[in-house]
Amino acid sequence: MFDFDVEIYDGMQLSHGNFADYIKNKMVLICPNVKTMQKPTLKYFQYLEKLLNLQNLDEIIIIDSTGSKFFHPTVHSFFPKITTVSTTSEKYIQALQKQKNKSQELHFLLKNWTFQQLLNNNIEIGFWEQPQDNHWTHLTKNKRAMQELLPKGNTYDWKIVANLFRSKSDFWNVASYNFLFSEKDEIRNKMLTEIGHKLWFFNLYNNKDLEDAINGNNTEKIA
Repeated sequence: MFDFDVEIYDGMQLSHGNFADYIKNKMVLICPNVKTMQKPTLKYFQYLEKLLNLQNLDEIIIIDSTGSKFFHPTVHSFFPKITTVSTTSEKYIQALQKQKNKSQELHFLLKNWTFQQLLNNNIEIGFWEQPQDNHWTHLTKNKRAMQELLPKGNTYDWKIVANLFRSKSDFWNVASYNFLFSEKDEIRNKMLTEIGHKLWFFNLYNNKDLEDAINGNNTEKIA
């Protein structure tokens, strides 16, 4: 799955190498380059970057499977501790598509599939993803996510989410979170800076199962 050529952003320059060799003998967390520069995603990656405080995790890698080189310096400007990797090969996503029994087309997954794959010496020890369908059902079953998204006493956030639910609109797999709402929409700033990352990444944000898998016996907490 990991035997393919990549370009790695290292020391403000791109270096070439084999991905399997690069992650050998490391514990790494791999996340795809999906809507990376959109505001809710940036909030989500702020959380991910904090995971590097856990002593067992060697590296967080954002991988781009479209061959783009432009996202490297952009991501680095926001998250200099996170490694970016690009490849023209779709081998990784194709292998995951088959392994995880995804029925969606490959081009759809490349644009929309957000996940966390935790590896130790090239062996998967954990995999978490955002669902690609039945989003509301998955969300309401995730008690931790519901408590964070809709804390008790916050009636305004409840109204926003309730209106989204009643609208029946497909806002889950939109091309851009940033332009989903009108600039004059009163909930725009709320969605982009306070709620959006908890909604669009509800399985991945503050992922305690991921933290436990990284930690082992390490009791350090993520603030």
